Amino acid sequence: MTDSQRSTADGPVFEILLNVEPEDEQESNPVVIGEVGRNIVSGLRQDGYAVEPVYSGQKGALELLFMVGTVLQSGAVEAWTHIDAIAALCTIFETAKPLLLRVFKSQEKHPIKISVVIDGAAVSVEAADLQDAEAALVLAQRFHSAHPAVKVTPKSQVKAKVRVSKK
Repeated sequence: MTDSQRSTADGPVFEILLNVEPEDEQESNPVVIGEVGRNIVSGLRQDGYAVEPVYSGQKGALELLFMVGTVLQSGAVEAWTHIDAIAALCTIFETAKPLLLRVFKSQEKHPIKISVVIDGAAVSVEAADLQDAEAALVLAQRFHSAHPAVKVTPKSQVKAKVRVSKK
């Protein structure tokens, strides 16, 4: 059983790779990246997320990588095999929504930009995108419109990319 197929008493674990990096590598500040990373990880752990650092294999890399484990939202397991692309994307975004809200909440001091990358295809997410009850559907439709060829599966790799502004 792979890590992405693990389960808990609450349901199957869904893992999201959280990548904290400078918005502009030429003007990066490792101290700010570290502070942002610590704030995000601390907030996620306070909310009960399992967060583990991931080794990038690069010496002196200007990015921080973390694997964040969360439980798929109810009904998601059956949904993977019986639904269309929009519904599968809704499952991903509904599962990622609390994590993304926590990332935005953790970072009021430094401006950040977040993009969600699914199987290599990205869509940007603003804090306002997550406030509406229909947020997962809106994000799923935006992603599908931008990347109609991407076929989401239970093995799709999901990454939340947090870009930290120097400002």
